[in-house]
Amino acid sequence: MRISRWEPEFSSFDRLNSKLDRNCPHIVVTGSSTIRLWFELEPDFLKYNVLNRGFGGGKMKDIPELIIRTSKNINISNLIIYAGGNDIAALSSAENVVTDAAKIIETVKSIDNSIGIAFISIIPHRKFWPLISEITRANKLLEQLTNEYGEGYIDVYSDMVTDISTPTSEKYFIQDGIHLSKEGYSLLSNKIITYINSLPRK
Repeated sequence: MRISRWEPEFSSFDRLNSKLDRNCPHIVVTGSSTIRLWFELEPDFLKYNVLNRGFGGGKMKDIPELIIRTSKNINISNLIIYAGGNDIAALSSAENVVTDAAKIIETVKSIDNSIGIAFISIIPHRKFWPLISEITRANKLLEQLTNEYGEGYIDVYSDMVTDISTPTSEKYFIQDGIHLSKEGYSLLSNKIITYINSLPRK
């Protein structure tokens, strides 16, 4: 049996999830290191029952396994997903990224059709600026995909990119040009809060 690269992290999540009240609905935020390193996510979103299930280095194709495992122990009301940046950095095409995003949606709907899904736009990292054209294309396709399925799209890209010929402002990133600064997380937080507040009450 093939052991997933993410087994240590996913097993840790399994242990955390098993301690939660199965009757209490949670919003699960998952994805790559942008989510994993968001240490204030759960405290800042405490009243919304948000769980941080980010794992560093994750790609779109890795998300379904996490969702399947998470759904066994958690009552998931909504999923918010950030992935695609690592895919583009590994020179995956925009089309491949969105194909994998569609597989995520199909996986979720096969588990529970009532679970809401939102994808966060791929962040235009300064480190990956030479790939901005592919990031831009992937975001357009991702937004189209979510519209087709009637799911959510949380757009931070448009706030960060004012001119495609000019790299994203340094203020949104720490020194590595990849991971978000306090200001970057503040922008992302405000976008997610707006999305959550737009959801119908369940």
